Amino acid sequence: MKIKPLVELYTGPYWKSQISLAEERRKKFIEAAEESIRIYNAQKDVGILRDTERRLNVWWYCVNTLLPAYYSSTPKAEVMLRKRSGGAMHEASAVILERNIQYQMDMSFNFDQVGYSAALQFLLTGQAILWARYDFEMEEDQKEMVLFANDEGKLVDVERPMKVQWM
Repeated sequence: MKIKPLVELYTGPYWKSQISLAEERRKKFIEAAEESIRIYNAQKDVGILRDTERRLNVWWYCVNTLLPAYYSSTPKAEVMLRKRSGGAMHEASAVILERNIQYQMDMSFNFDQVGYSAALQFLLTGQAILWARYDFEMEEDQKEMVLFANDEGKLVDVERPMKVQWM
């Protein structure tokens, strides 16, 4: 007699059961993490500290002492060629990409806030995930240009004859 599985794999009920099992496994961890955050924020009526009058939040001092060791400055972007092979064009492209990423991290994206929050989350709960996503926006401008070849054979823009140097 063949035993039928209770839940078939990769169906809605299967994933629902997997999610509930994962929640059960992590229940104690989540409770401990929430208690750690409450103690850090100096909220009263927390676990073992229910009966005591706290005058000094030692957990806050410990976490804030360790925080600069976990995140102290914006990281430097590093772009390397895959398998360290490629010509001068590939190396120049890697340098350009590295500088663009560093510029975006310094000017457009508040990476320090993301890194600080992740380090604080790690110190308080013992687990942190650092997510940073860059969604680029590309604009396409189409412009009609009339190019003529001058006496030397170079392409020249009619509106700006001295500016075009493509050949």
